[in-house]
Amino acid sequence: MDRPLELAPVEEVLLPHAPLITVLSQVRWPEVTHLKLNIDDVVTRVGERLADDYPLYSREKEFQLAITPRGPMQQESGNIYQFKSADQNWKVTLSEAFVTLDVKRYTSRKDFIGRFEQVLQAVNSAVKIPFALRVGFRYVNRIEKSDEYSQLTEHVQFAALGGGAVPLAKGVELNHSLSEAVYKKGEVQLLARSAHLPPGATTDPAISPSSNRSWILDLDAFQEGEIEFDAASLATKASDLASIAYSFFRWAIDDEFLRMYGGDV
Repeated sequence: MDRPLELAPVEEVLLPHAPLITVLSQVRWPEVTHLKLNIDDVVTRVGERLADDYPLYSREKEFQLAITPRGPMQQESGNIYQFKSADQNWKVTLSEAFVTLDVKRYTSRKDFIGRFEQVLQAVNSAVKIPFALRVGFRYVNRIEKSDEYSQLTEHVQFAALGGGAVPLAKGVELNHSLSEAVYKKGEVQLLARSAHLPPGATTDPAISPSSNRSWILDLDAFQEGEIEFDAASLATKASDLASIAYSFFRWAIDDEFLRMYGGDV
């Protein structure tokens, strides 16, 4: 592929050993009166509709990063409610402002979008949300095995490697680098992050750091604005966003990269 973000969709190649550490889709909405006043009732109704597939429940505190005179600090901003599958591979997170579905072991877009539509249907049947404000789909890839990390420049586009593409003199090593770009086409935007990290470092507090040197390719495709809150149409939109993020991934890597992770190409 010569250019990422082409309109034509790229056929998904299944990777049995994909370097994905998380895949998620999220729908956000404005403050809704019924959610603000009766969040516990809504959580109960959503939980009842999801209980067969997501029988494990927990309530957690939500934190946001705030810039203070003492530097960045996490501040409590409310509660989030989580429903997990029995094997804890799938997780639904619900709050007053959003619903998210994420998975650790991703198999296919079709499976993920089917589940996400069911989650949106559960929310839609429990509370009337006038419209969504943001729909997003995010893939987070991490290369952390030393033999695979050492081959990055052979199989990844230099433009996607950020500081990792800079040739180094003998005795010099890259400690860390972070590059971020936002691409826009029509109503859709793609946030692409490429990061080389030392052991124990992370770009996102929600993602556990690796104990090894690692490279992150974090792709978040999203659309903002007033969007009709209809489960089927939102799921379709999430699928379209996934396709856009995936096209960037396929542009960034070669076929040998796909074969390294079990792809049949």
